[in-house]
Amino acid sequence: MVIVHTHWYQIPLWLVLVSNILMFAGIMGRIVPSTILISAMPEMKDRGAFMSINSSLQQMAGGIASIIAGYIVIQETPTSILRNIDIVGFVVAGITLISIYVVYRVYNLVKGQLPPPRTKTVAPEKKPEPVLVAE
Repeated sequence: MVIVHTHWYQIPLWLVLVSNILMFAGIMGRIVPSTILISAMPEMKDRGAFMSINSSLQQMAGGIASIIAGYIVIQETPTSILRNIDIVGFVVAGITLISIYVVYRVYNLVKGQLPPPRTKTVAPEKKPEPVLVAE
């Protein structure tokens, strides 16, 4: 969706809105499962600190990405069109592919850390003890 979004030249506003809705729905659809996956990595006592650091790193990554995109996209005059937006789309797509690989590695790491699934065990039947009756 990012590549499609960054390759449009002039489109109507309603199409921009639909595109943004689809793109951000896709982003949120990836964030929730990945947050669940990475929150399984630290032990329970360290999870709060881990999530705090993770949130800080996400904010820093967003800022750095904006700076890099600002160096890629150019505008020659205040009234000219923005150039190289398509390059930003390809960079984002490439980083997304790298992220898929990294999440796959994290998934395998978490899968190896988690305890095996609990199975329901059935207790063996106890034979009734003989009752002694006094005569």
